Amino acid sequence: ARKQVNELIGFYVLWHLYGGFEGLVERGGMHPSTVWRKVKKFRLAFKEHPDTYLMPGVKLDPADYWADAAKRGAEQAAALNQDKE
Repeated sequence: ARKQVNELIGFYVLWHLYGGFEGLVERGGMHPSTVWRKVKKFRLAFKEHPDTYLMPGVKLDPADYWADAAKRGAEQAAALNQDKE
């Protein structure tokens, strides 16, 4: 049960960082049936849809996350380019 809860917490975080169903499918690379299956499991465990559930102690800022991810990606690309020179 602990492993399933951990996976569902990860799903919840990804759900919000990627912007829900469409983001997980289009940008996250998840198959639609996988997303629906995980939503069903989430609802069974937490009694709410991931859109409406507020996980105690967890605050997400998707804009901040993606800005940092872009910055880190640019830094890694620059480092790789320096290694090639």
